[in-house]
Amino acid sequence: MAARKLISADSHIIETPDWWSGRVDRQYRDQVPRIEKNADGKMMILNFPGFKNLVAKGHIPNAVGQAGRDSGEYWETPGGAFDPVQRLVDMDKDGVSAEVLYPTIGLRAYTIESPELRSILFKAHNDRMGEYVSHSPDRLLSAAMIETDDIPAAVKELERCVKMGHRGVMISSSPPLDRPYTSDIYDPFWAAASEMNIPLSMHVLTGTGPRRLMRDVLTAQPLYFRLQYVIELQEALTQMIEGGVFDRFPNLKVITVESGVGWMLGFATNHDFAWLRHQSPLKRPPSEYIRENIFATFQQDSGVRGNVLAGYTNFMWASDYPHGDSTWPVSQDVVEKDFAGISEKDTYDITWGNAAKAYNVAL
Repeated sequence: MAARKLISADSHIIETPDWWSGRVDRQYRDQVPRIEKNADGKMMILNFPGFKNLVAKGHIPNAVGQAGRDSGEYWETPGGAFDPVQRLVDMDKDGVSAEVLYPTIGLRAYTIESPELRSILFKAHNDRMGEYVSHSPDRLLSAAMIETDDIPAAVKELERCVKMGHRGVMISSSPPLDRPYTSDIYDPFWAAASEMNIPLSMHVLTGTGPRRLMRDVLTAQPLYFRLQYVIELQEALTQMIEGGVFDRFPNLKVITVESGVGWMLGFATNHDFAWLRHQSPLKRPPSEYIRENIFATFQQDSGVRGNVLAGYTNFMWASDYPHGDSTWPVSQDVVEKDFAGISEKDTYDITWGNAAKAYNVAL
């Protein structure tokens, strides 16, 4: 059977040792994270505000008949995680035409307390990532990191990143309590993204709100820790829906990344139930905004089938290369198996069409 065209809507780079320090002004180099080998030969993430003794882990994707893991040695990670030329080789091996790229270690930078330092790190990342994707801009699609504490500055960085070639931008998956996404202070940013047709991504692990205060407790309870990712994203989406963001900006697209999709149908149903029971200023049932403005990425999720049967196809498949739960290098086989029984049109939309439209990839 001919290979299917695939876009991975969630893949990652692994930051090189000087990813940040090699790109910031000299006065900030002692403040930004760096990766160095310790006396025991372990690669350690040093100087990451809010975290201590972070090991720079290697990521070993799934192989046929084997389980992947995120606990290898740093340099065991497939070379494409560091090098864009090798990445294209790895994509060809996997049968993936294009990838939307996110950070790995840098995801946690959204939890740094200082907005100024976050902004410095994000700009350094955006510059590095811009260079990385320039090796194949039609296949390597990047989502820039944006700090929204200062909205005029956020709009300016958004414009800069789009000029650099970034196809999307990331925002926090959990805004601060005093600046929820219900607030109209974000409107200039929503307006700019909408006018430029740039999708907004909320990747798991990027919360800046109250749930980050629980991270030490939750890290010790991995199942609870993982579940809170989705709760955090649902709260942010609810703020946007109930705050009328999609009424004011009907063309705005928001993507929850690595969230899975099994929760989507219940999320929409509960919102519609509340909309019918209680007075709401929303112009339409919440499920309509969810279908039209909100997307979610997944690797392997049995919830896809039930959602599709209920008419929800606002999903984007992802390989999550090079992380341990990645479907690389057998993504074609995984998709063929997981989408058995789902119509060709729905399969096409979820594995190619939705992401192609969102990120302006030629259909």
